[in-house]
Amino acid sequence: MPHFTIITLLASTVLLALACASSYCSESKELRINGVRVYPENPRVGNLVTLRVDMQGTWRTPFWQEEVSLDAEFIAPDGATWRIPGFYTADCELITSDDGRSAPSVKGPAEWQVRVIPESAGDHQVTIQASDRARRTVEKKVAFTVAAGARRPFVRVSRTDPHYFEFDDGRPYFANGENICWYSASGGVPQYDRWFGRLAENGGNFARVHLCRWAFGYEWGKAGEYRLDRAWEVDYVLRLAEEKGIYIKLCGDWFRELEDDNPYRKDNGGPCDSIRDVFRSEDAKRMWRNRLRYAVARWGYSPNIMAWELWDEIDCINEYERETVQAWEREMSQYLRSTDPHHHLVVSSLGSFAIEPDLWAMPEMDFVQFHGYHHPSWYSNEFGRDMAALVTRPLPLLRRFGKPVFIGEFGLVDEQWWEGQMAEADPEGVNFHNGM
Repeated sequence: MPHFTIITLLASTVLLALACASSYCSESKELRINGVRVYPENPRVGNLVTLRVDMQGTWRTPFWQEEVSLDAEFIAPDGATWRIPGFYTADCELITSDDGRSAPSVKGPAEWQVRVIPESAGDHQVTIQASDRARRTVEKKVAFTVAAGARRPFVRVSRTDPHYFEFDDGRPYFANGENICWYSASGGVPQYDRWFGRLAENGGNFARVHLCRWAFGYEWGKAGEYRLDRAWEVDYVLRLAEEKGIYIKLCGDWFRELEDDNPYRKDNGGPCDSIRDVFRSEDAKRMWRNRLRYAVARWGYSPNIMAWELWDEIDCINEYERETVQAWEREMSQYLRSTDPHHHLVVSSLGSFAIEPDLWAMPEMDFVQFHGYHHPSWYSNEFGRDMAALVTRPLPLLRRFGKPVFIGEFGLVDEQWWEGQMAEADPEGVNFHNGM
């Protein structure tokens, strides 16, 4: 990500809107790292280590690296090095209302953190580096010793046969699970305790989660303001996944138009007049890179992130422009690869039965995805009655890309593409069973 001069920043539509408007504006202070604390005090291989950084400075938002950024350079005992971005956060607690609804509430002061899972025992050297919009840079060094433990492998494309997934220790990974994309407003994020518990009890090891407008979506509202309560909800679900052996495909978003509270809208301080501008505007792309950087910083430590999914059914947006969007997908995938030190898999997805050979041929797409539904009047009706046949139908076409083929969505839907009479007509879940 290139640096921008102060003049360029002040010319930015988005940053002009942020001036003195963000609730995360800091006081005017000199950039300084006052101290770094390591938690836990006695870390082990395979366990999360959090560096809590006491940092001060001046910024209009802590969520855009053009304003302020924090990174940590790690040197492992064997000399291996990797760079991890830091992030701004605040602790939350679940509050249950009188009607039984649970929602997180921010408690205590906000702080900067860096998260890492050490992969080797011994002494680790860390250089914490911070920079601000005036290109001032400060750093602080810290060291900690890691005790022996069990390393946790990441999911990769198989080195033996690229049509399959495997862990980076060579064990195969067959994803078996569900789209458990969001919680209901009445139950809140604690619903995942039951859902992930039952999934694991029945041998499931995969779930797809959406960072969407009504659940988990941390970039909603005014441009440059992230919802720390929503980001904490993702923490909650990811910790559960780690406990239950479930691997998450984390989907960046799936809005189809610019809703009233969409941060990319001009009247919310964003740069866009239409959803097409999200993929065209350099300011909008800068905002999305910052969104991706935050996700990598906060959750990229975890092997239980199976993959980053850029957008759900991206071809279903209003006024879809295939070449423009594919160029955006390539650019954002490349940015993810340059930012994520653990090289999680990267993918996007298309609408029901859509196949774009140019997209899946991209080296930036680690695997191929396919969605397909039995719709009462759309052309899927002819072959959607046999769900087992439906999910295998595209495989001969998709195999030519030499990548894993992932059936991301299938099922029974009504005319509005939601559950309805068709699903109700199958109370035993035969359709779902046969597809699995």
